[in-house]
Amino acid sequence: IISLALKPILTTRFFCLKRKRNRQINRPALKLQNSSHYIKNIVPVESVPVKCIGVDSPSHLFLVGKSFVPTHNTTRDQAKIVWTHIKNLTKKSDFAEGIQYYQHNLSIEDTWSKCEPLSSDSKSLDGLDTSFASLDELHAHPNPRVHDLIVDSVGARDQPMVLIITTAGTDQLGICYQRREYLTQVLKKTVINDSFFGVIYTLDTKKDWPGLASITSKSKTKKKEDDWQDEDLWVKAMPGLWGVTASGKPHGIDENGDQILGYMTDISIVREAAQWGASNPAALNNFLCKRLNIWTQQINRWIDLQLWDQNNTTEVYIME
Repeated sequence: IISLALKPILTTRFFCLKRKRNRQINRPALKLQNSSHYIKNIVPVESVPVKCIGVDSPSHLFLVGKSFVPTHNTTRDQAKIVWTHIKNLTKKSDFAEGIQYYQHNLSIEDTWSKCEPLSSDSKSLDGLDTSFASLDELHAHPNPRVHDLIVDSVGARDQPMVLIITTAGTDQLGICYQRREYLTQVLKKTVINDSFFGVIYTLDTKKDWPGLASITSKSKTKKKEDDWQDEDLWVKAMPGLWGVTASGKPHGIDENGDQILGYMTDISIVREAAQWGASNPAALNNFLCKRLNIWTQQINRWIDLQLWDQNNTTEVYIME
């Protein structure tokens, strides 16, 4: 025998002990949008010996549950976001008793109906017979395969519906931007299609409305495109915004200044991201895309395009 090793075995779970249970935080059943956690700084430290306590769970993971803090997602996890909301909503409905709840499936056996999450790596996409489908974050789809399979799968239904939810992206050759371009034609009534409905929450840009003047234009007659730094305009892209803008306009708050239920985007967080983007071109690209739903040309950029345009010149000198 080289050394002795002791493994404590507890009949009562560690966090069920009275002194531990009394110190636990009562977390909400559903994660609130304004309770999000952000990693803003990472500081390297020296490696030192530590002691660890194993968590009493099959996976030995900490803070994994209904209120866990997510740090990454798989494709199936992404597909389950909308499905999880549907599951939670149905549990509060009058017809919840007729639903069978499984790990990855909601079923109503009397009508042979089911609701389940599917991802691009799923082997069960072919042969679908869909009544309703929700495609989440279409801008992130690498190809139109899933979109096309879903759209083709509703042909046998009397009143099918395909719901697409997405922010802006960078792939302006992909299926998401193609759908967006078609929607803009429907909204401008250059294409008539009463079966295709959509809403785009974003700022008015010269790309969508060529008649607008650019922000840097000195024209006093033409209407300019929206300035992304104008806090009063942010609500166009974020209807769920709550707080008070720099000019004093309130959004999503009551007479006491408290957040109204249903408004989930804190303007102070958006303001901080805008300030960071104003001095960092790469961060600005992400702010325009994810906060203001403005499609950009690339994921990251190293120079502000407005600054680039200001240095434009029509005179070219060739030295001989």
